[in-house]
Amino acid sequence: MQTRAQHFAQVRFQWRRTATNGRPGELFGNTDLQPLEQPWPGGTTQDLLTKMIQHVDLGGNAFVVRRNGGLALLRPDWV
Repeated sequence: MQTRAQHFAQVRFQWRRTATNGRPGELFGNTDLQPLEQPWPGGTTQDLLTKMIQHVDLGGNAFVVRRNGGLALLRPDWV
């Protein structure tokens, strides 16, 4: 579980521009990705992803909702 979490938490959320001539466009970020980059005060993308993979490994799913201007993980056994 720890090895999976270490690799999974390295993900960065980015948008990709529309492909032209069959080639993918460049990657970019904007403020729409802010909830994923700072899901709660003091939290990072890596914190969110680490908690999500733990929920998946132990409960089978990860459920994330927007709450109070940030994101919150719901307990898989309660959903």
